[in-house]
Amino acid sequence: MTAAAQRLLPILLILLATSLSQGFNHLTQRVLGGVKVCRTSSNDQTTRLLMSYDVENETKRQLYNIKNSSWKSNEWNWGYARGTGHDCASICRRRWSDKADRKKLVDALLNPEAYHSKHKSYEVPFEEVKLILGLLWQRAGRSHAFNEVLENMVDAKRYELDDEVLSALNFVTDVRDAFPDVALKKSHVDHMNAVAGEILHYHDHMVDRVEAFRIRRVCAGMVLEDMGFIENGI
Repeated sequence: MTAAAQRLLPILLILLATSLSQGFNHLTQRVLGGVKVCRTSSNDQTTRLLMSYDVENETKRQLYNIKNSSWKSNEWNWGYARGTGHDCASICRRRWSDKADRKKLVDALLNPEAYHSKHKSYEVPFEEVKLILGLLWQRAGRSHAFNEVLENMVDAKRYELDDEVLSALNFVTDVRDAFPDVALKKSHVDHMNAVAGEILHYHDHMVDRVEAFRIRRVCAGMVLEDMGFIENGI
């Protein structure tokens, strides 16, 4: 070994140890799913809040305390006049009939950390957010890219996996890919790509589930905003 190589070896070993440590931290966060550590995003340079996340709002399938009210339930019957899907849709439309409430929801989705830190007990479960999106996409008809995402929701496989992180990653991937079809500005598409890219460039086993849930909410908020949910409702 040359003298130059001997001088570089300690530096390389330190870099390797640092990389392995970071990978282990990501995996530990994935397994424990508890606390998201503070860090600075490489995309928006904003400091993430240190927060303990209530995963029930992200993983609970039942809506409005109605039995068998989930996309996977045989009683859901999306698109039909009878079924728990119809019952939940009626409640959802009434619940979000006020423009001010719709704006608060979109603001909360676009800034989930800030909202969560102040209004944890009032946070809207993501299953309800999915229902809102489903009703919005249904209302928009079949002439947009999100029709395929809606079909995936109705199929209740791609976003309803036992692995909640993989379900979130699938959702973020599909929303990102369909978003250019409805985005109001190219800058919005660029922002969607940047936000989704914060987690999609990792292997799913290395993604912190708190981060996956956060990104999923932001992406949903961007879709609702650009598809006129605040102004027009569902």
